[in-house]
Order: sequence, then C-alpha cells, then structure tokens
Amino acid sequence: MRLTFEKERTIKRAVFALLVLLTALFQHTKGAFPTIGGAAAWLMVPLLSAIALQESSVAAMAFGVFGGLLWDVASPAADGYFAIMFCILTFVSSTLASFLLQRNLPTCLLVTGVWLCLFALTHWLFFVVLRGYDAAGMLLLRRYLPSMLYTFCLTPLYYFLVAAVSAPAKRKSVRRV
Repeated sequence: MRLTFEKERTIKRAVFALLVLLTALFQHTKGAFPTIGGAAAWLMVPLLSAIALQESSVAAMAFGVFGGLLWDVASPAADGYFAIMFCILTFVSSTLASFLLQRNLPTCLLVTGVWLCLFALTHWLFFVVLRGYDAAGMLLLRRYLPSMLYTFCLTPLYYFLVAAVSAPAKRKSVRRV
C-alpha cells in the first residue's frame, strides 16, 4: 500500500516531534549526554536548525516553539526565552531556505553557526550581563564559547538524521511535479 503525500508528511512531522522530544530528554537529563571539559551540548539548536531547513516556515516555527517550550520547562527560569528565540530563528531560517538558501550541509552549518552566536550571546547578555554577575566575560569564555563549539561539531549528525527522515517525502513530492 502506497502512502499519500499528506500521510507521508504527517508521519515525517510525527518523527520530527519525536526527535525533538528525545533531544530534549538527552539534553536535560544529567549524564545522558557527555560534557567535554564542562561544556554542555545544546542539542536542540542543531536539530531545530536542520528541521527549519527541511520544513515550511509555519511547520518549522511550530517545531521551534515546541522545542523552546521543552527547554523552558527544564530551565530554572521558565520565562519563555527559548520558545521565543527558537520561534524567530526557525521561521527566519525556513523562510530564507525557501527563497534564498540551498538545503545542504554547508548551509546547515552556516545557519547553525549563526544561530549559536545569536542564541548564546543574547542569552549571555540577558541572563548574565544585565543581571550584574561578576566575571561575565570569563563565563562567556569558559562556558558559552566551548558549548557553542561542542554543539557546532554535532550539527552534521543532526543534519543527516533530519535529511534521512525527509528523503522519502522529497522523493514523493518530486514525482508529483
């Protein structure tokens, strides 16, 4: 039995939702994912950037909000920062991918790198500098930058995982044209 395009797209999005849930679980469960020299990987960032390049703007934004809410729930300061940031970043990335960018690994690396810089620097600014913590620069150098690098190195893994899930739907959409 052949699946229709709509059913295949629904299955693909259900798998993406499951990936977001599992990634949140790995990211926020202590000891589930290794840290390197105190640097924790922000696993949601490369996953959502890869999904944003493969999905429509509205669907990407929905996954961004979903992933951000999961991060906000696990965060000590559940203020909606992650949901808002991921909503904006996924929408902009998906819209750019629809009109300007190619959907390949170098583009995903570029998008994830930009995301990490925006995400980490705004988080550092809002939650460290503006709250008046001492040694904010040292925290940026010792915590944020190593975590950014660690997360960036995991981007190809998530890109190929998302591309593998998206591949059957792409083949089907190409046949329909």
